[in-house]
Amino acid sequence: MRELRAWVREAVRRGREAADALRPFLDEVTSVIVTSAGPYVGQSTYAASVMSSLGINAVAVDDLMLNYYVAPYDEGREKPVIVFVSPAGLTELNILLDQLRWTGHRIAVLAPTPLPEIIKAKLGGVSFIDLGPSEGPWLLASLVSIALAGSDAGKGPEIRRSRVREEALTLEDVVDDLVSHYEEALGRLASFVREPHVVTATPTLWVVAESLAYSRNLGSRRLLVRPSAVSEVVRFINRVLVIQTDVEEYSLRHIKSLSLTAATKFEELRIRTDPLTAPLYGLILVRVIEGLAREA
Repeated sequence: MRELRAWVREAVRRGREAADALRPFLDEVTSVIVTSAGPYVGQSTYAASVMSSLGINAVAVDDLMLNYYVAPYDEGREKPVIVFVSPAGLTELNILLDQLRWTGHRIAVLAPTPLPEIIKAKLGGVSFIDLGPSEGPWLLASLVSIALAGSDAGKGPEIRRSRVREEALTLEDVVDDLVSHYEEALGRLASFVREPHVVTATPTLWVVAESLAYSRNLGSRRLLVRPSAVSEVVRFINRVLVIQTDVEEYSLRHIKSLSLTAATKFEELRIRTDPLTAPLYGLILVRVIEGLAREA
């Protein structure tokens, strides 16, 4: 538990530093496009939902769509762009920087380090925000940063912004209670993920599903599948892990009916909190699941 608390503490520290660096960028915009470079698209989905809920006009756009169909054709109405980068997304970032700089967009880039020299050479005029080393808690730090920066720069209700800010800042304080509350489910899920399985999630928690699906700490075969495609994939792997919040339960009810029609085994990680902060807790729980799965 000490290691977990230290990991969360580092993520919050990095997230606070990143939020301080991102805040001036957000203060100067009225609307913003959010995108991801690399396999983790859930960061931009989360960022757009949080900022929109906190009073910032934000929309998530796929990097390919942005690169080839939005940026080249929005002359005279160029929106600022925030790019979340994962360690495997440097090629996509390189292409995005070329296009966005050429088309006159203001850019903020949040990325783990180190970066190659070819990328560094293109960061002139770009708001670059360091999420720390790529082997550290960069993913959780990125979510903390957007929760804090969005809370500070947003124009939405103060009570909502204050709650999101407080939860992001006090993650370390709730680690023990969080793990205790989900203890039974965590043991069951650790056993489940040791065998091949499909991972799916609601949009808010997609980044949590990505964290589990792309984990290098698990040896099992995993497929990350959108909810609409699960019914097709269970023909090949009929074990499904569903990640959702309480308020999103009905959006995935159709998937659970597959337990009858396709003899599918389901497990569920249901995070019982507000969707605006659920991914923060979800990434901590995934860290615990990874550790328990390795111990067996």
